[in-house]
Amino acid sequence: MKKLTVFKRLVLGYLLVLLIVIALGVYSTAKLDEMSRLIHSISSVDSETISMAREIRDTVLSQRSLERKYFVSGDSDFHLQFMKADQYLQKNLEQISMLMNSGEKKRLIADVKQTYQTYISMVQEEVLLKKTNKGKPEKGYSDEKEALVDDIIKNLQNVIKITETAMDSKMEKSGQIGFQAARVTMILTIGLIVLAILISFYNALTIGKIQIV
Repeated sequence: MKKLTVFKRLVLGYLLVLLIVIALGVYSTAKLDEMSRLIHSISSVDSETISMAREIRDTVLSQRSLERKYFVSGDSDFHLQFMKADQYLQKNLEQISMLMNSGEKKRLIADVKQTYQTYISMVQEEVLLKKTNKGKPEKGYSDEKEALVDDIIKNLQNVIKITETAMDSKMEKSGQIGFQAARVTMILTIGLIVLAILISFYNALTIGKIQIV
């Protein structure tokens, strides 16, 4: 086997350095991409889910208040505001359904939609009784509506809680990825510098020996 020339040793040495640099770049890019996906999921899905769930919760509570005011005062403006809130809420329910990224959250939002439709139907039935002067609904009617609203709020709170837990987990994982990437990058960078110095030192010694000979 032929002995490697000084030039070939130089080429192989710096080729090894180049390969390590490329590997470091690929590793860093992969880790940054993973962190980017986690951060994007937090900002575009989880944060939006929490925001919309809170909006829906507040709208339902507002509707419950408007509904009570209408049946006490008979002022049709309260019913009009109630129906406007319904249109807004129906749109939000469809939007939040598209953000659900787990089976549990999908089930909770499906329950919210079904319970809300039952609540709306009961209110409209009660409004019809009032407008046609067919008497007042029994007290149990009001109690049932209250129970429906409580069920909606409970499910929305569960969606918020699950999403917040998922956010915390993703943020923790993102921090771990960042720490791991920084540590590996530092170790590889130090190793790369040491290797480059050793290669240069070895080649310098070899060239020196050749010149002496």
